[in-house]
Amino acid sequence: MRWHTSLIVGVLTACGGEESGPTGPTTGTLEIRTTTSGPAAIAAYNYRVDGEPAQAIGNNAVVSRQEVEAGSHVVQLTGLPDGCTTTSDNPQTVSVTPGSTTMVDFAITCVPPVGSIQVVTATSGPAPTSYDVVLDGASVGAIDASGTRTLESIPSGTHALGLSALPANCQLQGDNPRATIVQTARSVRVSFTITCTKPPPETGSLRIATFTTGVDLDGFQVTVDGGARQAIALNGVLTLTNVATGDRSVRLVGLASGCTITGDNPRRVTVTTGATASVEFSVACQPEPVTGSLRIVTTTTGAEIDADGYALDIDRGAAIPIGSTAAITVADVIEGVHTVTLSGLATNCTVDGTNPRRVTVAGGTTIEVSFAVGCVPRVTGQWTRMESGTTYSLHSVWGSSPADVYTVGEPGGGFESAIFHYDGLAWSTHATEPGATLFGVWGSGPADVFAVGASPLGDRGYDGVILHYDGTAWTAMQGPGVGTADGSVQVSFYSVWGTSGTDVFAVGQSYADRGQGMIARYDGAGWSAMTVPTAEDQVFRDVFGTSPQDVYVVGYIAPFVGLRRAPSFRARRGQFSTGTILRFDGSQWLEVLSADATSFSGVWASAPNDVFAVGSSNDFAAIYHFDGSSWSAMSVPQTGPLLDVWGTSASDVYAVGLGTILHYDGQRWSEVQSGADRLAGVWTTVENEAFAVGSGGTVLRGRAVAGGAAP
Repeated sequence: MRWHTSLIVGVLTACGGEESGPTGPTTGTLEIRTTTSGPAAIAAYNYRVDGEPAQAIGNNAVVSRQEVEAGSHVVQLTGLPDGCTTTSDNPQTVSVTPGSTTMVDFAITCVPPVGSIQVVTATSGPAPTSYDVVLDGASVGAIDASGTRTLESIPSGTHALGLSALPANCQLQGDNPRATIVQTARSVRVSFTITCTKPPPETGSLRIATFTTGVDLDGFQVTVDGGARQAIALNGVLTLTNVATGDRSVRLVGLASGCTITGDNPRRVTVTTGATASVEFSVACQPEPVTGSLRIVTTTTGAEIDADGYALDIDRGAAIPIGSTAAITVADVIEGVHTVTLSGLATNCTVDGTNPRRVTVAGGTTIEVSFAVGCVPRVTGQWTRMESGTTYSLHSVWGSSPADVYTVGEPGGGFESAIFHYDGLAWSTHATEPGATLFGVWGSGPADVFAVGASPLGDRGYDGVILHYDGTAWTAMQGPGVGTADGSVQVSFYSVWGTSGTDVFAVGQSYADRGQGMIARYDGAGWSAMTVPTAEDQVFRDVFGTSPQDVYVVGYIAPFVGLRRAPSFRARRGQFSTGTILRFDGSQWLEVLSADATSFSGVWASAPNDVFAVGSSNDFAAIYHFDGSSWSAMSVPQTGPLLDVWGTSASDVYAVGLGTILHYDGQRWSEVQSGADRLAGVWTTVENEAFAVGSGGTVLRGRAVAGGAAP
């Protein structure tokens, strides 16, 4: 029968049936090249293909896009700075041929971003000889009462242009000064019309002087007796002629919000016939910021390099595109300490060293910040969503084998919990625990399992909740005796782990008016509280070790962390948390690491010299590693906060968190799964199989697969 089936298939194939032979390529390569002449203001532009999000390209560079579908495509160059224009068509429509490379060339010409202002005055009546021209609060010379003057090499942008030294009998029509927009390589015309009338019979002069420290970008104006304004330099003298004699009120106006005047404003002054009265104003403004420049350099090596480049920001400001191997100089960075962040990395690429990075910019200098990025062959994951039979939020997972796995969780909005068990075939509810919220589970074997949590409403007392399974039933254990019957002191446990069934550690927090880290130890007879270095608003989230003389606890210090619920990452990010790691050497607990703006949620170790602590820093994943001598931050994909970590060896470690599963192969961390799930717990077996649990009853089962190979 098998022979007949093969014959039929062979005939169908030969005759053009369902099976067919190999086909040719259906995609090609698109190369985009930029060639810039003249003084380019920035090191990179942006480009779009078929309206996709903008991606970075250097000002003299080539970007190669692989596996572009054959056919017609539209390529557009964007992000050109002022003064730069394309001399070629933009956008360009190109046709990609299967199996070949299509080149798109953009030629860009740049000129200095300056223009000119043509100032025109027209005066009627008994006019003076000239006026003063004031640009951005500084005098730039005189102009005839009816004349034309051109101001050259004015930087493009908006400027304040006005006339000063108008006699009191002359009125200028319209605003003075005026907002004037200068465009690169263009001239803008600004006209002033002035009407002068016959001066009064008795007049004098009024000398107004300004002395200014700091800067006001658009300058000041002065008005006499509430009349028309005219511009005055920040540090200058304005003499008004033909001022009627008598008491006059002189007011300085148009001050920026950071400027203050010493003394009265307005000021009274008496003008007498043929004499000059003087008024002086001392003004203190914010000093002009001292600035320098940042030169950001990216260098990317490895396999499957991120073709669309990255994004960088300074102090969480607007994103600036930058190529995968490129350099950008950012000017006018205010002197001081700044944070530079590189983002937009593909999941198979990581930054070597810290990210973000703190740099100090000194005035008049250029500071270079280099990011070395390494990319590895993409790691895929084969993960199966298991039918858990619940919608509870699952917090922790542990098993003695792939056919004996436990997880704990709670429904949210109610103080009850359940323990779920997987027997190798299906998940089922193992126990329900009303009045308790369970957060952690661990065992030394199939008949020795511990689950820990809290009783927020006191239904089970306030000494924390500790349950034990002996292979037959779950029973409540007596706590360490820290919580009080009236609830004035309450205890919550978030994690449990031990070296054996008679040496178990439970960690969390005790809470009175403020929280303190809590560690309890079980010696086979009962639980007792351990003496630990504590601080206010401290909470311990996880515990793991390699022996009774090598145990680690991780957590964080964050203001006003309470007990009613497990502290959320959203609430924690609103505070300035400090991550903390403690080590027990068999006799005492000592803090071995304190990390600013960090919170730790999980810890695991393969050996005393191979310890991993995971959490978050600045809303991103953070992983620290201990090599036997010191702790250091590891380079990780730019994902959300991490909540747990577990592994089977130094080269097979998993970390899970908000929408992500990461895997460490002994060299680099790679993201092997992403999505919307909040994954709070992970456990792996020596068989290299992982279970991850999280929100909405999520249970995932799988493992990392390097290079897309079959598991």
